[in-house]
Amino acid sequence: TATVSGASGAGSVVKVFNTNYVTIDGSNSVGGATRDLTLENTSATTPNVVWFGSSGTTPITNGSLKNCVVRNGVNTSSAIVISDGTIAGNAGYFSSMEVRNNKIEKAYIGVYANGGTTPQNGSGLTYAGNELNASGTNAIRHVGLYVQGVSGAVVANNDIGNFEVATGENDFGIWLATGATSSTVNANRVHDILYTGTFGYGPKGVAASTGVAAANITISNNMIFNMAGDGDSYSSYGCTYSPVGI
Repeated sequence: TATVSGASGAGSVVKVFNTNYVTIDGSNSVGGATRDLTLENTSATTPNVVWFGSSGTTPITNGSLKNCVVRNGVNTSSAIVISDGTIAGNAGYFSSMEVRNNKIEKAYIGVYANGGTTPQNGSGLTYAGNELNASGTNAIRHVGLYVQGVSGAVVANNDIGNFEVATGENDFGIWLATGATSSTVNANRVHDILYTGTFGYGPKGVAASTGVAAANITISNNMIFNMAGDGDSYSSYGCTYSPVGI
C-alpha cells in the first residue's frame, strides 16, 4: 500500500489538466478492486485532493479515478473536483469522466462536477461504487455526490452516510443540480444524515433541482434511511424533485 500526501493549499495533490485518457488506479491487482493507494491533502486552506480540469473551452475526456482512498485536509472544500482547470469549481468542459470504487473522506462535497448550465458542457459522467460513509472527524459535511451541467450522468451503487451533524445547512446525499439532464440515480444507499442543531435545517437523501422542465431524470431502487432534521423550518426528505429549484 502507498500514500501520496502533501499540503497543497488552494490546490490539489493530483491535478490532471487539459489531458485526456488519464486513469488513476489505486489497486495493486490488474483489473482488481482493492484500494491500495491513499491520496491525501493535509492542508487546511481550501484544499482539494484530485482535480480534473479543462483548459478554456477545450474539453477533457476519458479521465478516471478508481480504487483509491481520497482524504481531504478539512471539511470546508471538495475532495474531488471535475471542472475548469484554472479555478477549481468553475464551469468546465468534459466528457466520459469516471469516479469509481473510491473511499472518500473529510470534505464539504465529496465529488463536485460542474459543466455549467447554458449550455451544459459536461456529458457522460459516472459515479459508481464509491463509499462516502466515514464518521467522526473524517465525515462528509454537506454533499456526498454533486452533479451540475451534465447530460447523461450515472450515479449508481454508492454508499453515502454518517455526515457531520452540527453545522446549520441542508445536507444532500446525492444532488443533481442545475442543468443535470438525461441522468439516472440507481441502487445507492443514503443513510444516517442527521442534523442535531436547532436552526431549521433538514437533509435530503436524493435531490434533483435541474432547472429544466423535461430533464429526463430517473431515480430508482435506492435505499434511503435514517434522515432527520430539527423539524423547524425544513423537513427531511428521502427524495425530492423540482425542475425549478430546491
